[in-house]
Amino acid sequence: MIFGHIAIAIVHSMVAIFNIEGSNVGVVTMIILFSFAYQNTSGPVAWMYAAETTIDAGMGICLLTLWGTVFVLSLICPIVMDPDSLGPNNTFFIFSGLSVLGATYSYFMIKETKGMADKDKKLLFTPERFKLQVEEYEEDK
Repeated sequence: MIFGHIAIAIVHSMVAIFNIEGSNVGVVTMIILFSFAYQNTSGPVAWMYAAETTIDAGMGICLLTLWGTVFVLSLICPIVMDPDSLGPNNTFFIFSGLSVLGATYSYFMIKETKGMADKDKKLLFTPERFKLQVEEYEEDK
């Protein structure tokens, strides 16, 4: 996820730069590269990571957050892309900065789950006072 966010940050910056230079081919190429980077990193991994590190009730909150973000972006993007507002160049530079923040967040907050048992994955982000309840929940399944 870290390298995916970094790649997305670079691609978003390049979209803005190619748009400033008036290179339509460059913009389209960067959009294709964004799709490739997103679909091979953050896109599916966020859903899988949420599913493997949360219990059922927590997954509902994760889904609300993930889809809520998509909904908010669909409302905000047309407004900020308008040339009378921020315009596309500034918007893509902002997206690039947010992707850098995403890479930083991933580096410090996302924990590796490779090779861990399902129970151990669920306990990664569980506060100490609830760990016994999670263990009992997993045993009842």
